[in-house]
Amino acid sequence: HVNVSGGEARGAFENDDFHQPRYVTVRDFARIFSYHEVHVRRMIKDGKILTRRNGRSIRIPVSEVQRFEEQFS
Repeated sequence: HVNVSGGEARGAFENDDFHQPRYVTVRDFARIFSYHEVHVRRMIKDGKILTRRNGRSIRIPVSEVQRFEEQFS
């Protein structure tokens, strides 16, 4: 299980549970998996990580973090 609480993740929150983030930043994803941000951005470009974009802002759904953890651990 990936711990994305406690300041690690910022962004949009579920309406029913304010404390559970729906998205993490590229920086947070890189920190969670001990990757360089450039590597994470390359994986996003290659379609290996699904994202949501709002203008130039890139957010990775927590469900994608969990999927990635299950697939590669």
